[in-house]
Amino acid sequence: MDKLVRPSQSESDAGRLRILVVEDHQNSAEVISLYLSMNGHVVRVACSAEKGYELACQSEFDLIISDVGLPDASGIELIRRIRRTRSTPAIAISGFRNDESVNTTAAGFEAHFVKPVDFEALCAEIARIVGRHRAR
Repeated sequence: MDKLVRPSQSESDAGRLRILVVEDHQNSAEVISLYLSMNGHVVRVACSAEKGYELACQSEFDLIISDVGLPDASGIELIRRIRRTRSTPAIAISGFRNDESVNTTAAGFEAHFVKPVDFEALCAEIARIVGRHRAR
């Protein structure tokens, strides 16, 4: 695992981020959740698009990180569905290096990471996206 990245002073001032991780692969979900938690964030995990949608509707999140390939629907479909009622920023993750990132951006994701995720880059992107979203 990459080194622990501490939240910046501005992130600390704003408090912990509430992050929803939607990932059906248990090991990936655990690693992402652990890493984000170690960086001071509060993380909820859903293992399907339907559970992710339920959690997104029941609670307020500062960010959603979703796998694109989920067993019951794609992460793209999930974010499109969430976008009907919420503007929570989102990051896509997938195991593919193709034009999928274009599709995820069109669906409403602000960024796309390919597995294995570079956690240092992910933390930097989280800070950028959430900071931009809060500035609105």
